Amino acid sequence: MSSIPPLIALPGIDTGTNLPIAIAVPVENDSNMRNACIRDYLQVPFLQRSTNHITMAPDDPDEWPYHYLKRELIELKKTIDVLELWTWLQIEIPPDDKGFMFWDHENMNLISDKLAELYENSHSGFSWGQSMRNIQTIALKGFDNWKQEIDTANGNRREK
Repeated sequence: MSSIPPLIALPGIDTGTNLPIAIAVPVENDSNMRNACIRDYLQVPFLQRSTNHITMAPDDPDEWPYHYLKRELIELKKTIDVLELWTWLQIEIPPDDKGFMFWDHENMNLISDKLAELYENSHSGFSWGQSMRNIQTIALKGFDNWKQEIDTANGNRREK
């Protein structure tokens, strides 16, 4: 059986402590349904929307690598900071048939609206999808790993 990948950047949790992103819930067979069903348990809140301002990436543009959407990524990063949605980005993935461009999730609307309020959201559908994929990668892998991938790709382009 595979293990559940841990989230390692939650507020108030030592980074050396691995916290599972799911909990096991006992199931029982229901003879009427002929399927396993989850017993009635009190619902524990999974993760709150707030991340207590986890720093996922720097604000200083000089610390960001060259990227054709650099300004847009920094604005999006700051918007997600304000909305405290980094943890949400770590655990929610857009549907395969929608991606970030067509995903009508309430938090996507919050991000878009706040971005427009703070920075005049001037994204096209393509730049929105690209920016959100990059921000998602930062949320999942960390800024330093994302930056290394971008620097490597930029270096490879220069060599050609």
